[in-house]
Amino acid sequence: MALGSAAQAAASVINTKRQIKAAAVAQATQQQFERLQSAVRFERDMLLESVRDARRKELAELDNQLRLEASLIELRNRTLFDTYPVEEGPGHLRESLRLLAADLSELPLLVVLPRFHGSPEGHWGGLRQAIVAALRRRLASDGLVHLQTLVKPLNWPHASLYWHDLYGLPALVIQLSYFRDTLDVDLGGCHLRPGAASTGDPLLSVYRHRINRPDHWTAERVARLSTAEKAPDTASRSRRAKRSTSAWRSRSPRGR
Repeated sequence: MALGSAAQAAASVINTKRQIKAAAVAQATQQQFERLQSAVRFERDMLLESVRDARRKELAELDNQLRLEASLIELRNRTLFDTYPVEEGPGHLRESLRLLAADLSELPLLVVLPRFHGSPEGHWGGLRQAIVAALRRRLASDGLVHLQTLVKPLNWPHASLYWHDLYGLPALVIQLSYFRDTLDVDLGGCHLRPGAASTGDPLLSVYRHRINRPDHWTAERVARLSTAEKAPDTASRSRRAKRSTSAWRSRSPRGR
């Protein structure tokens, strides 16, 4: 009986050791599994964080690019408005012309007179107002042209002005330029020659006027000018005297 109890005790000890060993193996396996799971989660989190970081950088670059493009568009629009020949901005002239004719093809020739180039000296004072008044009195009042004056200078050809306001409209650009004592008149425009290969015509010089300064008129030049003017007057008076004498002789009884 004592032997049986000892065998049971030994078996119980062996079984306990086996259970402890199995528990230790199971615990080690669980720990290894947890370590693997932790490594997988860490790797996944690192990958997600890398993706998020790349996405944040991409969004930041996209945002910077959009801001830059918006700034460039704003700068371009501001530059376009600041440098646009029509003070009110692109499209204003065309919409104003629609108030005169819904069909713009019914309008007469559009004459565009921008601000003169250069800085006029005193002897050119009032010239622009005189030109505007003459064009309106002689042409615009009869409906032959529509005169449009601009307070800003214009460098023709001007793509923005054409596409925003002058597209399809026959327009004549009159550009006057001052330089000291010289006045230059240039003409250009668009849709002036039906059937032409190009829609625009560049500015071409058509007239130059020069005013001589006071120091140009020396005593010798004034004397020569006076002599040149007196000679035709003397000859004219001589011819008139001869005609009068002939007429008197033809009317007098002795002449008959």
